[in-house]
This record gives sequence, C-alpha cells and structure tokens, in this order.
Amino acid sequence: MITVKGIVLSLVFCVFTISLCELLIPKNSYKNQMRLITGAVLIITMLSPFIGGIRLDDFEFNNQLNDISGVTEKTLAYGYKTEIFEILKDNDIDNAKITISIKTDENNSINVSNVIILFDKKDKDKIGKIKQATKERLKLNVETRIGE
Repeated sequence: MITVKGIVLSLVFCVFTISLCELLIPKNSYKNQMRLITGAVLIITMLSPFIGGIRLDDFEFNNQLNDISGVTEKTLAYGYKTEIFEILKDNDIDNAKITISIKTDENNSINVSNVIILFDKKDKDKIGKIKQATKERLKLNVETRIGE
C-alpha cells in the first residue's frame, strides 16, 4: 500500500501548494494564467503514477476467502426458500414458514439435510400437494407441520 499512500500524499501536497500559490497572487493580475498552470500541474500529478507505470504487484491485496462455506450455505438456503415460496404462492399459501438446514461434509460438499414447512391450520388440506410439488421440482423430501 506504499504506492497508494505515495499517490495520495503527492496529490494532497500538490493541492496544498496550489492553494497557497493562488492565495499569494493578487486578485486580478495573472489569475487566469495561474489557474491554467496550476490545473496543468494538478493533472500531471494525478496522471504521473499511471504514466510512470503502476504495477499491480505493488499493491497488497488481501483476498481471504478461506472459509466461504457460511456464505455459500446461506445462498443455497435462500435459493431453496425462494423456490419453495414460489410453490406455496402457486397454491395460494402466503403465510407458511420455512426452515432449511444445510450442512457441509468433510469433502466440502453442501447438502440440504432438512426442510420444514410450518403451515396454518386452514392450509392443511394442501400439504400433500405441496409435498409432491416440492419433491418433483426440487427433489427434496419436506417435513410438514401445522401451526397453532
């Protein structure tokens, strides 16, 4: 990060110096010429690292993606919940609760271990249809419960 720090420091120094120069110049004399020169200096300062050739290996990137299983599990669970909600919506059920348990095994394979859908009492006659649709569409066996 030394390169980025150097670029930022040189820009700050340049802007500070330009501001001082503009304060020292009398109000009406050479104001336009001074702005032209200071603008050119500022542009050259901003472009100089790129003209000089910044190499990406000068930067320190910390890509710590060693443990992404938690993010992947949540993403997978979200995808399954979205699909199950679509199945429920297609069957006019809008107030069921879904719980999905996902586990990662020793081979880093992610598996859905348990799916529970909690239905209202009024929707208990649709449970069989939902189980069948979930099995066909998602290849999942769903555990169902009826809420109080």
